[in-house]
Amino acid sequence: MTTFRQSLKGRFAVLGVVVLVVLGALTARLWGMQVLSGSTFAAAAEGNRIREVTLPAARGRILDVRGRSLVTNRPVMAVTAQATVSEDATLVAQLAFDAATGLDIPAPNVTATVLLSALLAMLYAGLALAIAGFIPRPSLVLGLAITAAVAGYFVVALFPLNATLAPWRHVSPWDWAFGGDPLTDTTAAWRYLALAGPALGLAAIGALGFRRRDVRAA
Repeated sequence: MTTFRQSLKGRFAVLGVVVLVVLGALTARLWGMQVLSGSTFAAAAEGNRIREVTLPAARGRILDVRGRSLVTNRPVMAVTAQATVSEDATLVAQLAFDAATGLDIPAPNVTATVLLSALLAMLYAGLALAIAGFIPRPSLVLGLAITAAVAGYFVVALFPLNATLAPWRHVSPWDWAFGGDPLTDTTAAWRYLALAGPALGLAAIGALGFRRRDVRAA
């Protein structure tokens, strides 16, 4: 008979494996960013640090016959807007978002990123529910779901580094969510459907598994 200590030891072993997998994936991603793509990120950082701005020449001073200044220059900040700006709710929300966060990222892009992140989490939660519907072992269910999430991230983070494996990164749900870079580009509608559809399907499978198990228990 399995004792409580043996069961607890097995759970800690599973947790240790999951932690090692997560740390390994993060280490591999960090190595790829620093070693393989270091020059690319350095060039991007340099491009963000230096920005050329063209300023119109200031008008010279106007003096009278005695050399006294009649008109001088004084730099001021001027903001102009059309009267219809206040009627544009999207623009007002964008300006408020920029002022509150200090980020020059359109609010719809931030909203899309948050929504895709939530759908990705729902997908893996649905996977855990589907497994739990047929395997009534919480530690195993949690380990499999976390392993699937880490494996998906591993695929999308490392496969692009190899020309042969690069096309296979599209099988990862992480690529479905963030492959289009929602913070900078408009995200296609199919990405939302690709995440929401399987999430709902897996949740339905899990609910069916729970129902069948309850019927058998009765």
